Amino acid sequence: MRSLFHINCSLLIVTYLLPWISWAGVATISENSQEIVIDNSNYKIQLSKRNGGIKKISSRGTDISLSNENGGCLWVAGSENSSQYSPDGKKKMSYAINDDRVQFSFDSEKINVDVTIVPQNDYIDFRAAVTPKGNDIGQFMLPGKLTFSPQAVDGVTLHLDWPRNVGMTLNKQFFMDRTASNSSGNIYVKGRMHSGAAYHTIFGSDGNSDNRSFASSNLRPGKDAADWLGEDLSKTIDGVPVTANRTFADGQAEIVIGDSDKGVFFGASRLGGKGYFFRVGGGAGNKPKVANGANAKDVAFNMILAAMRRVSEEAKADGRSTIAVIRVKNGPAMGWAAWATVAEWCDKLKSMGGNYLEIKNEDELVAAMDNPDTALIVNPYGEMCLMPNGMTPPQFGHAIRRYVRGGGSWLETAGYPFWYQLDGRFLELRDRPVPSAFADFFHFKLKGRELAIYSVQPMDYEPFAGKHDLTKIFTPSKYSIGGNENGGFLERPFDFMIAKETTWQSPVVRLRFGQNIMESCNSFCADNKIARKLSDKMPPEKLERLKSSVLYRCFARNIKDEFKTLERLPKPGIFHLFQYCRYGHDHGYPDLLPPKPSYASPEEFKRYIDEVHASGSLFMPYTNNTWWCPPGPTFARVGKAALVAKADGSSISESWGSGGATVTMWHDEVRKANDEMIRLFTEDYPSDIVFQDQVCSRTAIRDYNPASPTPSAYIEGLASTVRRDGRRIPLSSEDLWWGMVDSVILGCGHSFGIIPSEDWYDSIHKDLPNSVWNFYPLIAAMTHDKVIFTQHDLGGAVDNMYQMSLSLAFGFSMINYGWTEKYDDRQNLEWVKWLDRVQKSVCAAYAGVPLKSFSHDWNLYGKEHEGVMLRRSYIPKGRHTIREYRENTNDGVVKTAYGPVEITANLGPAPLQDGNNLIAPYGFIAKGTDFVAGVVKAWGNIQAQDDFSFVVGADGAGTAAWLYAKPETSVTFPLPLGFALKKAVLESGAELKFKTTQQFVTLKMPASTDKCRILWKVNLFSR
Repeated sequence: MRSLFHINCSLLIVTYLLPWISWAGVATISENSQEIVIDNSNYKIQLSKRNGGIKKISSRGTDISLSNENGGCLWVAGSENSSQYSPDGKKKMSYAINDDRVQFSFDSEKINVDVTIVPQNDYIDFRAAVTPKGNDIGQFMLPGKLTFSPQAVDGVTLHLDWPRNVGMTLNKQFFMDRTASNSSGNIYVKGRMHSGAAYHTIFGSDGNSDNRSFASSNLRPGKDAADWLGEDLSKTIDGVPVTANRTFADGQAEIVIGDSDKGVFFGASRLGGKGYFFRVGGGAGNKPKVANGANAKDVAFNMILAAMRRVSEEAKADGRSTIAVIRVKNGPAMGWAAWATVAEWCDKLKSMGGNYLEIKNEDELVAAMDNPDTALIVNPYGEMCLMPNGMTPPQFGHAIRRYVRGGGSWLETAGYPFWYQLDGRFLELRDRPVPSAFADFFHFKLKGRELAIYSVQPMDYEPFAGKHDLTKIFTPSKYSIGGNENGGFLERPFDFMIAKETTWQSPVVRLRFGQNIMESCNSFCADNKIARKLSDKMPPEKLERLKSSVLYRCFARNIKDEFKTLERLPKPGIFHLFQYCRYGHDHGYPDLLPPKPSYASPEEFKRYIDEVHASGSLFMPYTNNTWWCPPGPTFARVGKAALVAKADGSSISESWGSGGATVTMWHDEVRKANDEMIRLFTEDYPSDIVFQDQVCSRTAIRDYNPASPTPSAYIEGLASTVRRDGRRIPLSSEDLWWGMVDSVILGCGHSFGIIPSEDWYDSIHKDLPNSVWNFYPLIAAMTHDKVIFTQHDLGGAVDNMYQMSLSLAFGFSMINYGWTEKYDDRQNLEWVKWLDRVQKSVCAAYAGVPLKSFSHDWNLYGKEHEGVMLRRSYIPKGRHTIREYRENTNDGVVKTAYGPVEITANLGPAPLQDGNNLIAPYGFIAKGTDFVAGVVKAWGNIQAQDDFSFVVGADGAGTAAWLYAKPETSVTFPLPLGFALKKAVLESGAELKFKTTQQFVTLKMPASTDKCRILWKVNLFSR
């Protein structure tokens, strides 16, 4: 078995001691009968002599309540087979105190661990050398599990990998036992993950679970469809597109009503009794439409409710008449992996007639299961479910079996049943991987004192150096944070594999004291040698064009239509093409070129790129080098040799497009294919930026391919690829993590959970009630001067004012998704012109400058939104006002500054007073050194009919106002300080009448045959 790091014992002392530099006098190290104490003016740490555990941490005289849980250990190791090792006190750790460090050693028949603790003036470092003797080690946590008082928490800032976001600050409510603290009742959210334990108990085997497939499958009538639905209704489900990725396993469904090529989508088992256990093995959405004009969601409801009516009728003969639906108090409006809201399910079930009951908590669930009158229990929360107090998942599974066998019926409405507990007591974020979370970084503010905990492992070595030097391999990690009976907790183990009888040296874990969040982010970057600014990554003239460019995700079936789109859109822009791929998008990787013949000839494709450059714009092709798929000739030739291998030798399948498998970047053929792709896009098809999908968003996996230097080198292979490619051409990536920052110029992502998009949106509000957290853009705090960020290249868009305001709040650039026909509509074209103007005036001004300040408040309207809000996942195309949003969509107010640019973003449904001005619902005000922009309801004492949308600022040597308004409406906007307006002239040359009041002006737009909003440019001349 190969380990993450093999270190020759004769070299261990040298490599271990070199990083440490003696700093005499930075701290006093003393001991008493029970403790070792490290003390200086900034902090004091008390360590147990018995097991090395942190007993107490103080900062500048204040006990901040942070320690290892319940006298816990300094470190915890976990084997690949889940066994845990730690110094348990039966065998004491030995220790040594030197002038500038403390060293703990633990040696047993199973593991040897040596930990060195080195204090510095404002931080203290922990590092370990680990040698397993019994089993391979899979995780190592240093320090061990930390706990703290929820009451001490003023904020904990971190990045959560999913739902995708820019960062957050958790408050004390996140860590508290909410059954006691919340007088209004529980706030139920997705809690502990139990995987398939309850389901396995019910069936004796697991269900099907395809985690990478969200593509539609066609539903077809199952063998029992006609019997249960009738002939007419059963025909309506034929061909309906559904997501069948959590289907019954073979033999589990006795009754098959809705079948698919991926397994039984809707059916039931009687579990050997009188009732039925029904479940829906996936989801059904509002799109696409089916042949009869209905949508898949309506068809699915009709199918399910017809079956439930039969269940209800049969139950009446057994004396059962109550239809019960789980609807907890202060719970999510929509479940995890659900395709319908809880309210929709309740309305549908009420319409069935009979006795209707809503189950509000765990005790009521137990009562309903025990009640002989209960005919049906419905769980509308998808992969989440209540679990009776005191029951384990297997016990819950047995309880459901007894209930069904006794004559009751149960319906699971979506996804993999009982995967998560719908928890009303403690919140937690469990086993979050780093990457794809941005960084192993946590900033605590406890009792007014501040502390950052993070790992230090600079990637300052050559790409792929780990092939021959196993110390040059990045170590991933994961974290869990939340509340339990002992208070708040944090676990952050390194996630790697060390083979027995080999020694691995951990990255440094640094506890840094006394710095605020911004200072701590800067220290993290400095300590990890994240150094390249945006200005270091592209020549100045091209960089200025990049800053001024909207990202246009262009969709066309052929290059002729791409030319039409290019002609219509404002420039410069970033023109991002993905339809060109030789065998089609997500087909035939890694063979992307020459372009698909039906799309363009090589000559036409080159001519398009030339035309992009001639317009002053930038060309960015889509690529994906993380997996290969048929029918590409490279995959056919190289085959399995290039794939990531599991321990049993099997590959990891990918279900996108034509399907394929994950590749290992350590294989020569993979690097060769990737190098050729970069060559093609630098020489044959000269690009300005190359977009690499998934390479910066993937998480750690074990890779046993012989080409990989260690099973834990998968992430290092990806990082080395990006770092090498970034030296040849500027790169863009899906999402980003800190190790790739120096090599990427444009990050696309970290937005699906916070900015609603038409296609891909998984709201963070489904997981966390607003009362326990606030936005904090941790990624921007670390990278805003180094990388430009926008939404996901294929799934994001700014199609309305709300998306625009969210993007500005988080320091994003603008993005739009377009095709020729879309821009035939004047409304859509004018919206993109407005988008372009905001990009060129506002976003360009803050691109490449550091985050200066940030604040977020949910409740400036005096209106608390308890529980979890639902936001629509589908936003109609072509609408650019707030009217498509539900009135209760409220993300509060963000006030932020990026360098000299100050932004106030109103992310709620009511106007917001901002000094003398009134920001429109879902509007903003942005101010820079040479511009003011806004979407406001009133400027000064002048009220808008709808809203005033404007940018006013420098235009070359002159001054201009860009007004996004309907014809014949009046717009009020501010004038630059000291600017005395003499004349206002449209681009057509027509002069407009105006009225000035103090330092703002009102003018009326001219008439037009189009009634939509138009972007008017008005040149302003002073006296």
